[in-house]
Amino acid sequence: MALQGKLGRGFNVGGWLSQSDLSVQHMRHFLTEADFRQMAEWGFANVRIPFDYELIEDPSAPGRCSESGLAWLDTALAWAEDAGLTAVLDMHKAPGFVFTMMTREFHGEIPLLSDPAVQQRWLDLWRRVTQRYRGRFRQTAFELLNEITAPDPESWNVLAARAVETIREADTDRTIVVGTNMWNQAATFADLRPIDDDNLIYTFHFYDPIMFTHQRARWMPEMVYYNRTVPYPGRPPELREAANRAAAEGNDFVAERLAKQADFYGDRAHDRDMLAEFVAPALKFRDYNDVEIYCGEFGVIHLAPAEDRLRWLRDTLGLFEAEEIGWSVWTYKGKGFGTVDKEGNVDSDMLAVLRGDW
Repeated sequence: MALQGKLGRGFNVGGWLSQSDLSVQHMRHFLTEADFRQMAEWGFANVRIPFDYELIEDPSAPGRCSESGLAWLDTALAWAEDAGLTAVLDMHKAPGFVFTMMTREFHGEIPLLSDPAVQQRWLDLWRRVTQRYRGRFRQTAFELLNEITAPDPESWNVLAARAVETIREADTDRTIVVGTNMWNQAATFADLRPIDDDNLIYTFHFYDPIMFTHQRARWMPEMVYYNRTVPYPGRPPELREAANRAAAEGNDFVAERLAKQADFYGDRAHDRDMLAEFVAPALKFRDYNDVEIYCGEFGVIHLAPAEDRLRWLRDTLGLFEAEEIGWSVWTYKGKGFGTVDKEGNVDSDMLAVLRGDW
């Protein structure tokens, strides 16, 4: 049964079954069924559930699933179903690929895109997951992979089509979510080849402009180096000067990243019109191909000025709502982007905006 209509408003549950130590202690206590009920009571309709392949793969037999790991997916999907939430089950990390691979330390090939054995291992995992849930959790969609970064976009087009075919061999009815290339940017819809299947949703992520949404992010060397408060609306202050300073110091990686941002922005300000330009390729792809699109991630780091953060959210959500784009904010709980902190305290201002105060 296809998931007809828009997915509506939702949350990611990052840091639970993905981007964590995957210890039983953590998974038992980070989220509970009450959290899923809370999302539904707040009026949200979907929950994106990232999981890492290590959770479900038997470490002693690559490609074979672990029953104890799959039981955690059972639990997550049951909690979503019981709360009345549509679930998007997202393989956040796969054999041979994770979205953090494209860093200054990485200079090799991406095994998932280049090694047939690794590709088959990934496809087999999806086949086993599909077989397990055939006829169950019908309000769950399968998202093939989070934020692929394929140097050649056609390699992802080919592999994504193979994955859809693999899932269809085991389940002809499951809704499948296919993402764009290069961290799921909306801009790369231009390179995405639609797949001949009438039960697909195409997804993108929205963290634009990155200088605002990820300011001072500790995992991005250029943001740590730049170390400036970036307003919204407004402009990144002295961005070109920072790029030139990094170049003079021999910090080539940071200099290149900052220079690209300076070249892109020029004298333009971050504002709602700029956000609309970032979203436009997704709308063009949707309208031309008559398909469903979904923003699977978006958000602003808590290090941004609080009021500017809320302004960005209002402008972004206004665009999504005007175009009837379903969405899932990053993230429900956790440090950095969470609506709820690790102690369970709710950011009431952020929640109000997410519920419709935009």
